[in-house]
Amino acid sequence: MPARARGGLFGEAHLDLEGVLHGWCWNPSLPRARLTVELIVEGQSSRTVVASRFREDLRERGIGDGYHAFNLPLPPAVLVDGKYAALRAAGTKTIFWQINALKLKANPLLASGIATLRQHVAEAADAVGDLGRTRKAAATALALRAMAKHLREMADARA
Repeated sequence: MPARARGGLFGEAHLDLEGVLHGWCWNPSLPRARLTVELIVEGQSSRTVVASRFREDLRERGIGDGYHAFNLPLPPAVLVDGKYAALRAAGTKTIFWQINALKLKANPLLASGIATLRQHVAEAADAVGDLGRTRKAAATALALRAMAKHLREMADARA
């Protein structure tokens, strides 16, 4: 079990490559309560989510009945602009997760991975475009090119 945050709160979160936080939040003093998790960006409340999703691993670890998980997409500004973000139980000042996304921007492996993915997407767009002049091929190639452009912008923002 993770270290107890001030106020008796337990919680964890991890960030996936798509910018979504996967985590859980639980107060053993209120074991059946579904806590509202608040995302704080640069000191301001950004969005909330109720930690009520079931995860078997939580139940197995004795974290209530296991219905204390959440998924929360980070706003793009946090990742692209390198903002400070934190999670707390709404209505409290108890932080149980935080990140300084400036450190993410400086991660050369992540930027390299984005650049490689962008290259593969661009190549796929060209290959689909070469398949023929059908509407579906043209629409698919257009979508892939838009994705490649977005990935290039992400890589440039992190470089």
